[in-house]
Amino acid sequence: MIRAALFFASSLFVGVASTNVAAETIDVEYSRFYSHVKKLDNEDTQALQFAFGFVRVGEGRLCEVNGASIVTDKKTMPLTVSEEERFTVPTEKALKLANALVRIDLNERANVCDMSVQLETKPEYLKQHYTKEDLTFLYAQYGVLHLDQAWINDAKGLTLPHAPLRVTAMASS
Repeated sequence: MIRAALFFASSLFVGVASTNVAAETIDVEYSRFYSHVKKLDNEDTQALQFAFGFVRVGEGRLCEVNGASIVTDKKTMPLTVSEEERFTVPTEKALKLANALVRIDLNERANVCDMSVQLETKPEYLKQHYTKEDLTFLYAQYGVLHLDQAWINDAKGLTLPHAPLRVTAMASS
């Protein structure tokens, strides 16, 4: 009797847990990502990268990404997903030619998450103190910064309390 009750309770728990899960795995052609990342594969934009994520429709928050990887016929390469639910992909024409897929494991249904692309500074260019030369370099990478060129010219540099998580492009209004 106890065994039957435990079995019933555990099957009820599994049933409830599975009905609440709305996770979904989607496959997106690597070529869709490659068309973005190849634009930054030059000296003028060496400090920049595109970070991909998915925005929850109507909410403006990023959908939770459980994991992401690049999948070919021969191998699967895991991608790092940041705490901010974004990931980057390498710029490799071979992956495009191999018809690779980017497999994204979302914690939500895919039909409520739209792809989001963010232009940002690569982690190796993020630091706590920026010299005038650093700011001028980043300015040239983006072309326009929220800090205007006159401010950079007059400044002795910029010291922040902590290194930023990223420096991003602002959408024009």
